Amino acid sequence: MRWFLWWETPTKLWGYGSDIGYFKFFDFSVTPVRMSAVTDQITIPQTVWEHLPTSLQKRYHTSTKK
Repeated sequence: MRWFLWWETPTKLWGYGSDIGYFKFFDFSVTPVRMSAVTDQITIPQTVWEHLPTSLQKRYHTSTKK
């Protein structure tokens, strides 16, 4: 099982959990807190992309990926 949480900013949190296929981000700058599932149409931060399994790195893209 692989999981991680990463704060991109003080109000934006990314979360991933392999056991149930959880991959979401949270925006705490709004009320109520906005939670969104990550899709392959969303550009994700490089740090998040680097911590994904190789199989998911092929699906998602990051603006700094070479």
